[in-house]
Amino acid sequence: LFLPPSSYQSTLKNYKVICVLEAEIRNIYLNSIFISCVKVLLIDDSKNTTEMVSKYLTLKGHECTVSNDGEKGLSLILEKKFDVILLDLAMPEFSGGDVISALEKNGKIKDKKIILFTSSGVTSTQLQALQKKGIHSVINKPVKMDELLSKIESSQVL
Repeated sequence: LFLPPSSYQSTLKNYKVICVLEAEIRNIYLNSIFISCVKVLLIDDSKNTTEMVSKYLTLKGHECTVSNDGEKGLSLILEKKFDVILLDLAMPEFSGGDVISALEKNGKIKDKKIILFTSSGVTSTQLQALQKKGIHSVINKPVKMDELLSKIESSQVL
């Protein structure tokens, strides 16, 4: 194929655009494979928190089940399979600590990916103890959505 010199630049530019588009399409495809829908269980007594977080995660393409009660949340954990569990530490009556203790008793905590929400600070010693029990990580309230999304997607088993 012979092209006049004036069309070399145009052809080269078009080729570069096509290569960039192909690379973008590959990235989008790979991201859709590796960051697929995460099944999340959100346990928090604050309906405002559960509504906001579940809407956000749903908009980001994840499946979110909500419980505003620790005991009901524990039942859901034991009955169904979730990729990630978001658990408020301080809830009335049946707290996040109670959920963790019950999962420890049943020997079920190690196979769960639990991210704790807390309004109070957690010391590095407390964090290490929680991680030894099987807690994935801790997020302080108010929740920063981009941090939450990053932790959820990084905890996904690929």
